[in-house]
Amino acid sequence: MSGSMANYTFGDTPSADANKLQWVKIKDGDKTLLICDRVILVNVSWDDLNGQGYVTGKTVTIDGAKYKCRLLTGGSNRRNGDSYAGGTPTNNEWDRFITREEVISGLPAPVSSDLDSSTNSTDLNSAHNKFWNWFYVYSWCQETYAEGASIRARRGYNSARLWDVVRLVQSEREPRFPPRP
Repeated sequence: MSGSMANYTFGDTPSADANKLQWVKIKDGDKTLLICDRVILVNVSWDDLNGQGYVTGKTVTIDGAKYKCRLLTGGSNRRNGDSYAGGTPTNNEWDRFITREEVISGLPAPVSSDLDSSTNSTDLNSAHNKFWNWFYVYSWCQETYAEGASIRARRGYNSARLWDVVRLVQSEREPRFPPRP
């Protein structure tokens, strides 16, 4: 799916297995996170998600149960000035769960190729990418860039660990600074 979030709603689980989303259940302190195992909407702006309430959380009802649907946290800056080192603060959800800096049973561990600055068929076909689907897909995060309130953090694309930003007044596809190799 792509486009404006206003064009989509959450609803009950479809009957066809092929149309059902799979959720990764993670117990995080006193809360339980359900993280979709795939990106379900592309080419949507952070502003659109925020305007619809999905950045920090919007209550949705699925199969009669209420859930808070929101973006993962991903850090407000590059770790140690390196786009491929992860985000900071280091307790962000993307690094803890997606890049598996916090070892959680049942989640695939990324291999070195998933975390480096080069993209190749190994990344595309890795068990980690097949599980999380980060290869050539950006995922917005909640945070703004520590050095500018009009700049938003995003993760993924050519590395599971990539931390990148976009200035909202520029094209959504144009990074503020290019990722470092």
